[in-house]
Amino acid sequence: MLPGSFSGAEVVEEGLHADAEGFDTAITAARRDTEQAAREIAAAQAACQAQAGAARSLADAAIARAERAEAALDAERAERRALTDKLTAAAVSAQPARARARTTPEKQP
Repeated sequence: MLPGSFSGAEVVEEGLHADAEGFDTAITAARRDTEQAAREIAAAQAACQAQAGAARSLADAAIARAERAEAALDAERAERRALTDKLTAAAVSAQPARARARTTPEKQP
C-alpha cells in the first residue's frame, strides 16, 4: 500500500467515528430541544393558570357585587313594604270615619 493511503478497514473505522460524533451531536441537540420545549410548555401553563386565576377573581368580584345589590334591594323592598303598610293602615282606619261623616246628616241650625 502507498504511504498516506487508507486501507478499507481504516476508512470504515473513520466513518464509524464520524457517525458516532454525528449521533452524539444529534442526541445533544434533541436534549436541548426537549429542554427548551419543556420550558416553553411550563411558561404556557403558568400563563394559562394566571389567566384562569384572574378570571376566577373577576367572577368572584361579580358575584360579590350581585349579592350586595340583592341585599340592598331586599332592604329597600322591606322599607317600601313597611311604608306602604303604614299608608294602607292609615287609609283603612280613616275610611270608616269619612264614610260616617258622609252618611250622618249635618244638623242645620
